[in-house]
Amino acid sequence: MTRGAIQKLHRRSRYGKRTKLVFCTQSKKGSENQTSHVSSSVAARETIRNIREVLEQDDATRRQSTMSSKARTALDEIGADGHFARKEAAWRSWIKVGDSQFPPEANRYHLYVSHACPWANRCHAVLRLKGLENVISVSVAHPTWQATRQGEDEHCGWAFASETDAPFTSSTGYGSFPATGCIPDPFYDAKFVRDLYELAKDTEGKYTVPVLWDTKTKTIVSNESADIMEMFSTAFDQFSEMPQLDLNPANLRYLTFPHTCTRAHAHAHTQHAPSLSLSLSLSLSRTPKRIQGQNRGNKHMGVSCDQ
Repeated sequence: MTRGAIQKLHRRSRYGKRTKLVFCTQSKKGSENQTSHVSSSVAARETIRNIREVLEQDDATRRQSTMSSKARTALDEIGADGHFARKEAAWRSWIKVGDSQFPPEANRYHLYVSHACPWANRCHAVLRLKGLENVISVSVAHPTWQATRQGEDEHCGWAFASETDAPFTSSTGYGSFPATGCIPDPFYDAKFVRDLYELAKDTEGKYTVPVLWDTKTKTIVSNESADIMEMFSTAFDQFSEMPQLDLNPANLRYLTFPHTCTRAHAHAHTQHAPSLSLSLSLSLSRTPKRIQGQNRGNKHMGVSCDQ
């Protein structure tokens, strides 16, 4: 094939496709300009090198993302002695009057809980006590942990279910637990609480409940139960059925049994179990005395302090 004729250079790329690499140069013969198609091994090598660099950068980005968001649970924060070294929640925004990002609004926010989690339970309790059932909607995950990314990692966490679903077996492979009281995710049909964190582009990797979600911006407002309780107690009074109810008076802070529950669960089969059980019983026994006679919404809940 003579100079100036079209030459084709075929290389097999890493994807298994045949890639045609051709570039144009200008050749001059006398006073006439002629366009020639010439093959160039230099151009081919440069193109392949560029492709490799892009792919290596992409792989590095994926590895870094996996490292920064390694899935874990609250149980990973419990030491051998039962001490719960709880890390600060990653999502700590606030709903407050006058806030431009998260102002109090009816039917905008959604609470995700599991009734097996004491931290989430206290948020749901405050929502009920303040009469916010028609203001903030709720989803209730199944009380057992399930494998959230089977085949990808070993993480087990909260899974959503409907009451009509068949009973779940726990992630340990034992028992059969009905989906009584479960309420699925009404917005994204999420299968796991982890799905919500990934939708919000979480990088922490701890997929806990409670989750206070903003349906308008499609992100997490807070996953810190103490903050959520405070917001429910004060920020939504204009929508509340019990606006006069103060559930967080300074002289009654802070109830310790959610922390004690977590420790007791972790050491149910160790020598620490009896002392933790006693600590939990004492925490629970003090709670009715703290609320009794204070008109703190017990009538609204339909229960007495003695129940």
